[in-house]
Amino acid sequence: MNDFLANMNATNTTVQDFLKRTCWAYVSTRVLDTPFWAIYNMLPIILYKDLHASPLQLAAIIALKPLSSIFSMYWSASINNRRDRLVSNIIWARILSYIPFFFYPFVDNPWFFIASFGFYMMLTVGIVPAWMEILKLTIPSVTRERVFSYTQVFGYMGGGLLPFVLGWMLDGYFQAWRWIFPLAAFLSLSALIFQTRMLVPSDQEEPSLHSNKMNLGLWSHLITPWKNAWGLICKRPDFAKFQIGFMWLGSGLMIIQPALPVFFVDVLNLSYTELAIDHLCPQRRGYCKSNSFT
Repeated sequence: MNDFLANMNATNTTVQDFLKRTCWAYVSTRVLDTPFWAIYNMLPIILYKDLHASPLQLAAIIALKPLSSIFSMYWSASINNRRDRLVSNIIWARILSYIPFFFYPFVDNPWFFIASFGFYMMLTVGIVPAWMEILKLTIPSVTRERVFSYTQVFGYMGGGLLPFVLGWMLDGYFQAWRWIFPLAAFLSLSALIFQTRMLVPSDQEEPSLHSNKMNLGLWSHLITPWKNAWGLICKRPDFAKFQIGFMWLGSGLMIIQPALPVFFVDVLNLSYTELAIDHLCPQRRGYCKSNSFT
């Protein structure tokens, strides 16, 4: 706790200001993002059911989830030892990631939806390090764990319940998802009201060191995230083992994912509401039950 208090050296700003503003920003972001995540996770099925996406297109949208992590590290690399960029990193990523969804009512090409799906996932994963760093700098460990856990549970529970409502709308109104996406995106962007008010303790690093980092060449910017990732794996063998196991066991789930929309729609003839009950809801409930705070 003493280390935490020592970091709070911003003039005219109290520890409670940091904590309160960060909590409001993080909680509001998670709550306001819940409707969007509910419809976002249904996009592969929507593409096949309403836009008749091909097997190649289904495979592409499923593959973009893990592949987006490769490119997301370039977005998060810009905040390395740069506290002054943490808040702006989050704000700009969220603005850019939601823009494509406002064009959903006017576009019919499945590849546009696939590209927007991957672009959003890339930036969403890319801002996770910034969020984690802000939480670490402004909220004590015990409070931080509880805030993170409760918001995660709320997000997953909401993502499991909202598809019931969305399924009813999608079944009752022709291609209602075209308007649900921009409305949900607008709701998520309203969290910017709280995010722009976040405060981060000032960085003690000299400005000259920041300018030296800005002078790095293009090749250095391209390879530095890979070098940092490799260094972390070498430094933490337990993390390396986790990643190997996660990728190896997760590959089986990834192989079957492109076939699921075809199976659900063509074989089982499920409606959107039935899909929410049989597929999305059990996933969310499983996560919530595994959480130690529930």
